Amino acid sequence: MMEKEYYTADEAMKLLGKAKTTFYKEVEEGIIPSVIEKGRKRGRKFPKEAVDTHVKLQQHANEVPRTFIKATNADLWTAIEYDRELYGEEDIISYRRALEWRNINADIFMMLKEGPELAGTTTFIPLDENVILALLNDKIRERNIPDWAIRSWNEAALSVYIPTISIFPTESRVKNAGRGRSLLCYTLRWAISLNRLYDIKSWYAMATTKEGLHLVQELGFKQVAGAREGYILENIESMMPIIKNILKRLETAEEWAIVLPG
Repeated sequence: MMEKEYYTADEAMKLLGKAKTTFYKEVEEGIIPSVIEKGRKRGRKFPKEAVDTHVKLQQHANEVPRTFIKATNADLWTAIEYDRELYGEEDIISYRRALEWRNINADIFMMLKEGPELAGTTTFIPLDENVILALLNDKIRERNIPDWAIRSWNEAALSVYIPTISIFPTESRVKNAGRGRSLLCYTLRWAISLNRLYDIKSWYAMATTKEGLHLVQELGFKQVAGAREGYILENIESMMPIIKNILKRLETAEEWAIVLPG
């Protein structure tokens, strides 16, 4: 007979994203299945199959229509203010600089939205390769990227720098996971579309978190020697089978890394 698997109360509570009082109230009401040995008052366990089912049902119930569209001025302001709070001033461009970048190339900032609410952001900048290498070697920071280095998408042999792929987190673990999956799906499809439309030679990114490192390695990026955690993908077409597999996994609600910060 196959041994049943169980979560502890803390594990089940975390997976379901519920406060302690709410969790135990729902346990007492029989909303969340649990088992306890006969004659005991402590040691209640929570069947993995049941809890996992409730997590998936919550995911579907909490899913809201999401769109991936060009950033408005208001979107840029909100995103920059959020990043300032999260990372400080040193690595964040100013609102004015963001507008100047977009005046040079109007198609570099994209936003994930849940209705009118910002849920995430992705930035792709076609950039002079020497400037990208200077960024990876910590010789300049993003706020110091010169105007002349930003390219148009219709130029030849482009190198694309990815400074940001990140969600705006909420207090709900389930909602954050949904935002992460949606953002990665949209971002990968945007990259594929750009690669087919334009002459893109290579893609560069920095991986400063465990999640970011996992993502770039899964996508086939190779590390670039330098002072920062820089990575390059030289032939996106050769990675299409892997990218399609990742998209399939994301679309079937398997959990994935959420953040690839700049």
